[in-house]
Amino acid sequence: MLKKFIFPTLIFLFLAPSFAYAVDFSIPDVKIDAYLQENGDINVNERHTYIFDGKFNGITREIFPKKGAEISDFMANEGEKSLKVEREGELYKVHRSGKDETIQVDLHYTIKNGMEKYTDITEFYWPFFDDRNEAGYGKMTIAIHPPQPADGAIALGYDSAFKTESVADDGTVVFSMGEVEAGENGDVRVAYDSTLFPAMTLTSDRSVKEEIVNEKKTMEENAIIYAQNKRKTASAAIWVLAGLTALFVVISMKESNRSKRKRKAVMDDVYNQKRKIPEQQMSMPATIFFTDSFHNETIAAALMDLVRQGYVKQTREGHFQLVSREAAEEHERILISLLFDKIGRNNAFSIDDLEEYMEDKKNHIKYRDEITRWKAAVTKETTQHNLYDQRKTVRIAVGILSIFPFWFIIMSAKYDLFLYMILFIFLFIVYLGFSIFYKSLAEKGMRMREEWRRLVDEFEQISDWDWKLYSEDDRMRAIIYSLGIGGSICTETNRFTAFGEFAGEAAGISSGFYPVHWPLLASSFDTAGEQAKETAASQSSGSSSTSGGVGGGGGGSGAF
Repeated sequence: MLKKFIFPTLIFLFLAPSFAYAVDFSIPDVKIDAYLQENGDINVNERHTYIFDGKFNGITREIFPKKGAEISDFMANEGEKSLKVEREGELYKVHRSGKDETIQVDLHYTIKNGMEKYTDITEFYWPFFDDRNEAGYGKMTIAIHPPQPADGAIALGYDSAFKTESVADDGTVVFSMGEVEAGENGDVRVAYDSTLFPAMTLTSDRSVKEEIVNEKKTMEENAIIYAQNKRKTASAAIWVLAGLTALFVVISMKESNRSKRKRKAVMDDVYNQKRKIPEQQMSMPATIFFTDSFHNETIAAALMDLVRQGYVKQTREGHFQLVSREAAEEHERILISLLFDKIGRNNAFSIDDLEEYMEDKKNHIKYRDEITRWKAAVTKETTQHNLYDQRKTVRIAVGILSIFPFWFIIMSAKYDLFLYMILFIFLFIVYLGFSIFYKSLAEKGMRMREEWRRLVDEFEQISDWDWKLYSEDDRMRAIIYSLGIGGSICTETNRFTAFGEFAGEAAGISSGFYPVHWPLLASSFDTAGEQAKETAASQSSGSSSTSGGVGGGGGGSGAF
């Protein structure tokens, strides 16, 4: 009990600081001005507008300079008031506390070695934010100012900054990006004639202007091709989506109608035959599993089926003696081992043994595990009787057709058609799932289910005379089936004892087949199953279980 209290408490204490310092804010507007200097330095002024909901202690600005560059002289102010700045690595914390306010904070810093000079042009290629940024911007504007008015500026933006640039008459380049979501990149690249930077030394003795111009041209051409392909993909996706959906509906309806026709023919035949207790085709546990489902009482039915077959003898009410371990089915041998070795002793088993075994909670999981193993073996038997039509041709055809939605998932993701992508993912799962898991009942399986359902529906209509005409084995199987499906017929067990002949026969059966004692047996196994289930549930509930922009640079904004 103490452990259950301590563990959640420690988790809460560990996470409490995170909850306490979470700040609710938005950044509706950011304006960045970068002033290029003749010596290659860049003086940066940033104005960040924050809207806070609740208490706050300040804002943060994270700046990752690209390789070879560095940040210096970082300062902050609000209007005429200077603000305290605390640096932690690449994170700058600007202290300005308050509550429920809209504030504007100006940041100033210098970028050293942030430009590259070539023989023809000098470029400023910089990531003011990158995919490490955890806060979105409602409106982002970046302006790059040359040392003096200039002509022939070359500008291009990447990702969020692509095709957002405009060049003013004085050579200032403005990237009007608008809304930028958290986790996005947006590098900016601006180049001017190298004569504007006489105090800089050459980074490389080569010309790069044509290279940059060609890159910009290629990016724009690729953007046009991308837009065209996006329109074509969207247009094709509508028809493919509609066609594949309609085709799947047709296939499903065809398979459904086929099964309905086959089932009707089987039902007509089954309900027209005189015999109401079906002939045996599988063991009784497997028959119960296939035609109904598993119940805790099914274990009791399986035990009585061992009695029916002569592997076990019922010596008196609730007491059983093992006669032979050489059972035909694997699940029968598993059940014998569980009841007569693990729960009972000396080749004997009784209801008292079961109750004593389940008194120890340590045995609950063992019991559940053994029953799970037994159920798997029963299920295995049902798979060996060709009860399902695998419909391989249809499944293979549908599997091949799943290639089409898979291909359009890739194409939709490539062209940011996310709604189509979601729809095609769903369609792909449907097609693939059908091709892997679909199977319909074979005629044999349908007949078996309908025959046993008919027995349940018409059991009360079996006359005393007709009942006596069935063989002892048939009557045993009928009662075992009733017990195994949870007692749909078992309420009529007392009726059997009213049949004088049957009661006399039952008393003389060498195996000791006493239906009148079964309700107690079924109740005991039901109680054991529920105890194991509750223990397993209680144990289960008690358990627990390099980014950046150009040159590795980037950054983001936040608050604390």
